[in-house]
Amino acid sequence: MTLPERTDDELEARRKEAVRALHRGVSPKKIAEVLDVDTGSVHRWKQLYDEEGVEAIESTPRKQIERHLTEKQLNEAVDEAQSAEEAHLVRRLCFVKNIYAGDDTKEAASRVGVSQSTGSRWSDAWNEDEVDGLRPDWGGGRPRKLPEEKLPELEELLQQGPESFGYVGKRWTSPRVKEVIEQVFGVTVHPVTAGEYMKQLNWSYKMPQRRKNKRDEDAIERFRNEEWHQIRTDAEQQDKAIVFVDESKFSLLSPFRSTWAPVGEVPIVETASSYESLSAIGAVIYTPNTHDFDFEFRTQHENYNTRSVLPFLSEITHELPHEPVFLMDNWSPHKSAIEVLERDLQETQVDITVEYFPEYSSTLNPTDRVWGLAKEEVANCTAESLCELEQLVTDVLEAIRADEPKLRYCIKDAGLEIET
Repeated sequence: MTLPERTDDELEARRKEAVRALHRGVSPKKIAEVLDVDTGSVHRWKQLYDEEGVEAIESTPRKQIERHLTEKQLNEAVDEAQSAEEAHLVRRLCFVKNIYAGDDTKEAASRVGVSQSTGSRWSDAWNEDEVDGLRPDWGGGRPRKLPEEKLPELEELLQQGPESFGYVGKRWTSPRVKEVIEQVFGVTVHPVTAGEYMKQLNWSYKMPQRRKNKRDEDAIERFRNEEWHQIRTDAEQQDKAIVFVDESKFSLLSPFRSTWAPVGEVPIVETASSYESLSAIGAVIYTPNTHDFDFEFRTQHENYNTRSVLPFLSEITHELPHEPVFLMDNWSPHKSAIEVLERDLQETQVDITVEYFPEYSSTLNPTDRVWGLAKEEVANCTAESLCELEQLVTDVLEAIRADEPKLRYCIKDAGLEIET
C-alpha cells in the first residue's frame, strides 16, 4: 500500500510536539503511538534538540522521491540485498525506507550514518534508476541496465520455459529472470528490476491453473466447437433441456481468502478442527427453446455413489417440464445410475439422452463453475458442524439458483455458446 507522504510542516510539528511531550514526562512509546511514528525517531529528536537546539528539529528542504516500489517490495529488496551480502546496497535501500517512512533527506541520511549531501545523491540515483541506481558502481564491470530493444528477445527466451534453462519446475521468478539476463545479455540487474522488465513485457505474477496431464486438449476443443453445437441444436429441435451434472465437496476446514483488516492486526478465523466434508450433487439446467436457466442440487453427509446419484437423476427426469439431455463426465457411478434409470424408463414414454464430456475436462462443465462461486462465498466461514455447514451451503446455492445472469455466466465461462 502506498501511503501519502507527510509534508515538511507536518513533520516539523510532530518533532516539536514530541519534544514538548517528553519534557512533560510522557513516555516515548506513548508519544510514538499518538504521533504515528517509531519510538527511535522520538529518542533521536530529543537528542537533536538537547544537543543543537530547536533549529535541529525544524524541517530541512525536502527532496521528492519516486515510489518505484511498494513498501512490501522495498522490504523484499532489502532482504535480497542482505542475502547477497551487498552491504552498501542494503544501507542505501534503508535510506530510501526512511524516506518512505516520512523522514526528510537529512533525517534519513543521519539514520544510516551519512551526510545530507550523500543522501541527496542517493535520492537522485533512486529516482533515476530504482534499485540498480543505488548499487555501487566501482567502474568497469557489467552494465546495470538491459537495453529496451533487448526486451522482445528476453520474452522469446522466457517463452521457452524455466526448464530449458536448467531450472526445476515451470516457475519463473524474478531471481530466475535476473540470472537469465545476466547469463544471456551480460547485464547485472536486481531481481526487483527483473520484475519491472516483466511488467514492461505485459507479464504478471499469477497462480498457475492445475491441469491433468492426461487431458486431451484437441478433444476438448472439438467438443466446444463441434459436439456442443450439435447437442444444443438437437435439444432445441427435440424441445429438451440440457442438464449439466456434477458433484463436489465442501469441507468444514473452509478455504481461506484474503480480507481487509486494520494495519498491524492479523485477522483470525476460528474453525472446527475436523476434516469432515459435505457432499453435493447439482445440475445447471439450460433449455435452448425457451432460454430458461435453472439449478437443482442436493446435499448429504456421505460420499455420492451409484445408489445416491440415481435418485437425483430420476427426480430431474420426472420433475422437469422437458425431457433431459444429461451431460456429465465418465465417472462410473454416473454410467451405472444412467443404466438403471434407462431400465426403469423402458415401460414409459420418457426419452432421455445422455452425453459425456471428454476425460479430464471439468472446465467444460458449468456446474463446476457454480461450485467455485459457492466456495468463494463460504470461504473463511466458521461452521462448527456439518449441519451448520450444510445450511450455509444451501443458502448460498439457493441464491445462485435465483440469479439467472450468474447461471448464464457459468455456461458462457465454460466456453459453451448458448446463442444461436
